[in-house]
Amino acid sequence: MIAGALRAVALLALGVPAVATAQGSASVGIVSPPLDPDRPLYFYSAPGPGEHPSTATPFDSVTFADGDHFVGIATAPPWFAPEGLKLDYDLLWMTAETLTRDWVEVVVNTMDPLPRTTPRTAWVSRADARFRTWSEFLLEVHSVETLDPESNPLRNTPNDAAPGTGSTAGLPLRALAIRGDWMRVEGADAQEARLPTGWIRWRADGRLLVRFSLLS
Repeated sequence: MIAGALRAVALLALGVPAVATAQGSASVGIVSPPLDPDRPLYFYSAPGPGEHPSTATPFDSVTFADGDHFVGIATAPPWFAPEGLKLDYDLLWMTAETLTRDWVEVVVNTMDPLPRTTPRTAWVSRADARFRTWSEFLLEVHSVETLDPESNPLRNTPNDAAPGTGSTAGLPLRALAIRGDWMRVEGADAQEARLPTGWIRWRADGRLLVRFSLLS
């Protein structure tokens, strides 16, 4: 079981810390389970109306174990391929597609193509993992980059009618504030003098317009 899971996530781990987020995504945020050997992450089928995790039966799980230097995955389904995995930095996260009072629907397999029998999403209890909106998450990461710098230049106000004040092409940006679909940014490199503080769009019609890097 774990061998298949590690083969899948190893491909994803090669992309960390920089992660390009799908432009077609309509996800609501990020879910990060605690990497705790005493706390498995349980996966559930779609809950029924009013169903609570305490009365539901999971169909699978991920468990963790102490390693020589960090907590690693002990067991996992062969289809488990989350959005991000870098366990030596205590990083494991999944995108969240649906949020309810007690549940979160998360993407558990980002590989493509998938067999029909392989789940793409599963539900987890909100009590079992930390949920953050995209706004909260992007304010915590090390840097972001615009996916299309030409159509999304730096502007001095959060308005599409405002003239562009600089190109962000190839430049890592640090999020300073978020207002609606706009993000106020500065150059993530303290020595970067080419870019003034300004605004970019980070989202449009539910689609993310930036990629992010958790680590420098």
